[in-house]
Amino acid sequence: MKNANAVALGRLGGLKGGPLGGRARALSLSPERRSAIAKLAAQKRWGATKIKPQASAKLLLPLPVAQLLKTYDVAKLDWMKQDDRYAIVREIVRRGSRPARTWLKGMLSESGVRELLRQYAGAGFNEPERKLLRKRYLLTKQDVPERAFLGFEWGS
Repeated sequence: MKNANAVALGRLGGLKGGPLGGRARALSLSPERRSAIAKLAAQKRWGATKIKPQASAKLLLPLPVAQLLKTYDVAKLDWMKQDDRYAIVREIVRRGSRPARTWLKGMLSESGVRELLRQYAGAGFNEPERKLLRKRYLLTKQDVPERAFLGFEWGS
């Protein structure tokens, strides 16, 4: 059982030091320095990797997405180019983690992903992956045609 007086004293010290100390530090910093600290904190928190903007398309890739694209020159990828967008979407759909899929959901609706997969007819996917694509995104065999697959299918 905790000592109520000790808990009260600890809480009092914590409340006094935390908010007041942070506020005093913020007031002593210049606006430029506060902005730089905030940008650094956001970059560390979200793991964003800056990409050179092409035209007006400024794209920040979170670390989970950038890791999926390690075979690409990430600085040259442009979300506004359809081929590049498909490459990003394909890698996220194939082997993306939950944070990568969440990022994709913020960038492109599910119907947008479905349409992109339909336009490229599932290029870059093997047949077991195509089967999952058809099921997950409600695509037909005309949208994503079957390909001969000579490998082993797990769970068949």
